[in-house]
Amino acid sequence: MKKIVLIFFLILSAVLPLVAKAEAIVLDCYKQGNCNFCDALKFGVKLAGILLTIAGSLSLLFFIIAGLILIISQGNASRLAMAQKIIIGSIIGLVLTYTAWVGVNFIIANFVGQGQTGVNVAQIFGKKWQEFKCQKEEESVFTPSKPSEPVVTPSGACGYDIGISCGGNCGGIPLANNVKSTQCDDASIKKAGSTVDKLTELLTCMNKHKNDYPLLVNKDLIITSISDDNGLSYCRDSYTRKCDQDNNITTNCCWHTKNSCHYGGPLKYTDGSYAADFRSRSNVNPRQNYNKDEEEAFRQLVHNTCGGQYNWEKDHFHVSVYACGGL
Repeated sequence: MKKIVLIFFLILSAVLPLVAKAEAIVLDCYKQGNCNFCDALKFGVKLAGILLTIAGSLSLLFFIIAGLILIISQGNASRLAMAQKIIIGSIIGLVLTYTAWVGVNFIIANFVGQGQTGVNVAQIFGKKWQEFKCQKEEESVFTPSKPSEPVVTPSGACGYDIGISCGGNCGGIPLANNVKSTQCDDASIKKAGSTVDKLTELLTCMNKHKNDYPLLVNKDLIITSISDDNGLSYCRDSYTRKCDQDNNITTNCCWHTKNSCHYGGPLKYTDGSYAADFRSRSNVNPRQNYNKDEEEAFRQLVHNTCGGQYNWEKDHFHVSVYACGGL
């Protein structure tokens, strides 16, 4: 009877902390009503963490139980065999737990394009996958039927509240000659009192730290698109089709994909564009032709130094703000 009671208390001591930890799986967005794809990832990460914790705790618990059985076996062959089976099972459980963590880390690293960059722990939205946070507009609650009014930036200004003048550039980075300077007006700006950086802050950071990377010192950063010459609000709220230069579709269309961060992302943020494209190839300016190592330096500038998202899209570099919730 004493043995049964002891085993019961051992199991109870292992389970109670896990029950208490279960509350941590609840996300703040449930109450706020603004859950998005990032929160779904966060929920999956939390659930995986709890399951891995349970598996590891149970393996350790059974190790202890097997040790107690060995102590009280008194040479009984059946009890010794039982203890050995429990120990072997516990070892297998620990191996499976570790393999599961490594497997999740491997899948995430390759899914987000970090498999070849030498990272030990994969990252999502700029944080290690088991501890990342979802960045959002603190004030916003996504209500598809009633979008909030857009924030209008004064004409000819880019990041006017932090003293950056546009004049054909944004965040100090020049626009390509064929891009309307009004696109720079569409760059989203961090609001006063907010902790969430927007596109203006990302571009400013890139311009400031570009020369910290030796491979980029002699390279030109040229923005080829921020929003859309056909209108940011049109492409965000009334998207009909994608433009196609080859088939002469250039009106009543949009140059980026639907719900792109160029138009405020899948949550349709109305305070401007959350993405910019950069020229990576030029027929006339070799300073704008990036080789593989220079492209990696550009990615590190965007992702590691300035906390943005990076994606290579055929003939240009695409950068966006993590708060966008997409690409």
